[in-house]
Parts: sequence; C-alpha cells; structure tokens
Amino acid sequence: MTGGLLDINNTGPGLIVGSNVYSTASAVLEGGVVQLRKLNVGSSGVLSNRTGGVLQFVGSDTVLGSGAKIVDAARSRTRATPR
Repeated sequence: MTGGLLDINNTGPGLIVGSNVYSTASAVLEGGVVQLRKLNVGSSGVLSNRTGGVLQFVGSDTVLGSGAKIVDAARSRTRATPR
C-alpha cells in the first residue's frame, strides 16, 4: 500500500498475510493508513512497514500467527485507537 486508507474495521478475520504453508505472501506498507482490528501473519507471511505507513488498530489489537514475521514494526507508527 502506498497511500490512502484501507479500512478493515469489522468482525471478520481482519488482514491475513501468508496463511497457506505452501506459498509465500507479503504486505508492504509504504504510506497511507491501514485501520484494522485483527492482524494474522502466518508462517509463510511477512508484514513490512519499512517506510512508515500507519498501522492503526481500532477498538482492539489482536495480532495472531504462527512463525509470524513483522519487519521494521519498531520504527513504524503503529497506534491503537479506542472506540
């Protein structure tokens, strides 16, 4: 994602990256805002926020995944917003 708003603020499964063990997947935030309640990075998935997009948890902050890889999250602007 390079800009704009991706709103996944519902009761569904949230953002899922690489849940199939037979493939690889990645989500790269290069800008913009991703609003979500659940993040699931599977064993074959990578979430990268290397260049500073905003990952915003709305209402709750559920992070799931077996062997999940979240790259450069410490430098990113991740925030939780109560609702």
